[in-house]
Amino acid sequence: MQDPRLRLFSVFALSLAAFASDAGALLAILWWAAVALRHRTSVPGRAGGAIWIMVLAVAAGIQVTGGNGLSYLLRMTAILIIAGWAYRGQHGGDVLDVAVWAGGRHTGFEAGLLAELAVQALRLMEQDIAHMKTALRLKGMNWSVSSALSMAQTLLITQLHRSDDQALILARRGYRHGGTLCPVFASPLKDKIAAFCAFSVLLVALGQFVIFL
Repeated sequence: MQDPRLRLFSVFALSLAAFASDAGALLAILWWAAVALRHRTSVPGRAGGAIWIMVLAVAAGIQVTGGNGLSYLLRMTAILIIAGWAYRGQHGGDVLDVAVWAGGRHTGFEAGLLAELAVQALRLMEQDIAHMKTALRLKGMNWSVSSALSMAQTLLITQLHRSDDQALILARRGYRHGGTLCPVFASPLKDKIAAFCAFSVLLVALGQFVIFL
């Protein structure tokens, strides 16, 4: 989806639908398959697969102890798929544009800037982890708990240094509060149709939730 506003709305609607009922979760997965699956970037990567395995283990535990593990697995799978699609499809500046559009050049700009810095930190962490894995392979070292702890410590220290550097740069450039930004959005018809379908999924899920109550 080209319009980040419609993408964010769709993510919110589908996540809420998946949380509300099993039918909403199933429809959210079908929405993802119809709208986003044709793009390779929409397919969850290794990190998404690892998280799903942990969700599967939790679902198995719930099922064994007498709970509805299948329902938990279905809903969490839908939420993870939609979240992964949104994250991998996000472009630099999207969050800031939407925040300024929704909240104005003061509060919206502040919130958008913080969100953009957070997303940037996540992407830099991904690059750092990839570089660390490459270094381990070049050194002929195997993955272990001690190496994972060492990597986590390095990532934490690196992120703290980056945050400090970013704060210094903003301060030296005279940043105080808010900013001027005029976001421009492209809203093709297919994005509007996809967002409408996501809203319809939410309505169906909420209807099922009300009936259940």
